Amino acid sequence: MAIVEMEDQGAISLLNKGRIKTRWVYCQIRKRIIVTCCHKCLGYGHMKRDCTGPDRTDVCWKCGNKGHKAVQCKNNPSCVLCAKRTDVTE
Repeated sequence: MAIVEMEDQGAISLLNKGRIKTRWVYCQIRKRIIVTCCHKCLGYGHMKRDCTGPDRTDVCWKCGNKGHKAVQCKNNPSCVLCAKRTDVTE
């Protein structure tokens, strides 16, 4: 795997082709999507230093309960932001 950063026009052209040949091998091209997650409110699209949301630093990322971390969590997944039980794939 390799990550390449380039101008928009060149990237669009390569993404439209879907693959390139490097010497003897064809390589698949995919767009890399980076999603920022706040470590304070657990929201998306911003970072902790820019956060104006509620402080959820003591909340488990997996279930939304206090008192433990996601690594130790044995509860079912629950969306912290919408307080709704969800399937892991949603």
